Amino acid sequence: MDKTNHSIITISGMPRSGKTTIVSNLKDYYASKGVNIVSLSIGDLLREIARKEGYDVTEFNRQSEKRPEIDKKLDALLKETGKRIKENPKENTIYLIDSRMAWNFIPESFSIRLTVDENEAGKRAFMDTSKGSEEQYASIEEATKKIAERTSSEVKRYKNAYGVDLGNPDNYNLVINTTDVPIPEILDTIQSCISMSSKGLPYCRQWANPGYFFPTQDVRQSENYNYDNIKNSIETSGFHPDEPIQSVIVDGFHFIVDGHNRIGAAFDAKKHLIPYEVLAQDEQTSSLLPGNMSAREFALSNSSTPHGTPFLFDYSWWKFIPGLEEKWFKWYNSQRESVNDIQR
Repeated sequence: MDKTNHSIITISGMPRSGKTTIVSNLKDYYASKGVNIVSLSIGDLLREIARKEGYDVTEFNRQSEKRPEIDKKLDALLKETGKRIKENPKENTIYLIDSRMAWNFIPESFSIRLTVDENEAGKRAFMDTSKGSEEQYASIEEATKKIAERTSSEVKRYKNAYGVDLGNPDNYNLVINTTDVPIPEILDTIQSCISMSSKGLPYCRQWANPGYFFPTQDVRQSENYNYDNIKNSIETSGFHPDEPIQSVIVDGFHFIVDGHNRIGAAFDAKKHLIPYEVLAQDEQTSSLLPGNMSAREFALSNSSTPHGTPFLFDYSWWKFIPGLEEKWFKWYNSQRESVNDIQR
């Protein structure tokens, strides 16, 4: 039985994934419904501690790896917050908690994780002038590098301190990649999934821009007499939260197993978020893949024609995440020998 307390929403995420913006918009949304809001940001507390000690955020994260007393103080605060909410629940009140580890210390919360492409994170960091001088960068390249270092430091820090993988989607009720996604679509998805969860209805826990998914069949196989109906449905009603695209992940790339028409319709309908589920990753096998293949075998055997022409060329009207198509071709060329061996 689901014991999720939907009055407690915990939000974590990668640096520059949009946590602050989403929390602010959620506050406005619930306030417009006449709901009382109680909010807590662990990130703000960390920034304040770092500022007082004369560190920027990246360096302070490194220092925190060697100073467990910092995490212990924050852990105690989260535990006490969860305990206080449980013992003294308030009617018509939503608790919004922005914290990397709140999902762990308040497990009954509806937990959301936001992710973002590292290049997009760097661009957002460089363009953002609202932060203090310690978070200003000379170039997008510098910002991207610093944000990547910060993300790596956080992953290491929480792995060492708690034995948890922040990037594991199984930790959360909902995971959304915010890259190239308008804020209103993110908010609509969050509200829709919370609503379905609160009613005990099934919903998809992972969402991302359709530009992350690479085709694995000839475009002619994707032609469907029902395509216009699919497009019109997505255009007017969006994706149904419990009908995910099926994919596999290999070396960080998503390959479509089922859902070419729906992804194509999403591009046509100018939708920026789609639900998906991962059947297998890298060397993992799945009974839902032909011949119980591994994810890698499926991706390598379904990325191009027998003559070696990538199916990607047939989908030139698809709009991939900036820079991702170039990375994919580098990956594909590095895998050509394996592709040829599998297709023989």
